[in-house]
Amino acid sequence: MYDTFIRLVREELFSKKITTIPTSRIAEYVSFMKNSMELLPYVDSVSRKYFYNVLEHSFKDAEMLSRIRISKYLLGSEKSGESIDDFIYDKIKSIIDLVSKFFAGLLVGVDDKIVVRVLKDSYIRDRRVRKNDLLLLRVDEALNYCLLGYVDIISIPLIANKEFLEKE
Repeated sequence: MYDTFIRLVREELFSKKITTIPTSRIAEYVSFMKNSMELLPYVDSVSRKYFYNVLEHSFKDAEMLSRIRISKYLLGSEKSGESIDDFIYDKIKSIIDLVSKFFAGLLVGVDDKIVVRVLKDSYIRDRRVRKNDLLLLRVDEALNYCLLGYVDIISIPLIANKEFLEKE
């Protein structure tokens, strides 16, 4: 059971697409580990050390799997279907979009702050904001609120709009 992530890494490395990891596969591993942890107070110190060693290696394997999957996504691999970690890929896309616009100078802003549009009524910086309000936020704050789905980053429309540039 502790080799779950090694198997997943192997499958990921041999697949061109990002493989599907069903929730049940991870849930099975988590269940096994929880059951094992419940037994820790009743086992000898050698068994405990062995368990912690397995846990440490499992974490490293899970980290390697995560890095491989994210790298494949960043390099343009397609997803083969729904997977337990699908939620992360939209977040990565948002981060890349913001950083690209930041480097290209396409963000609307003043000094170290950029303009964002509020997407839903909420509280930002302990201040009530309404949908479609415009705010000036530091880039790191804007990224955090963007990832949470509270704001949309405003970029320079003239440069970002290809159709406008191609008109004669």
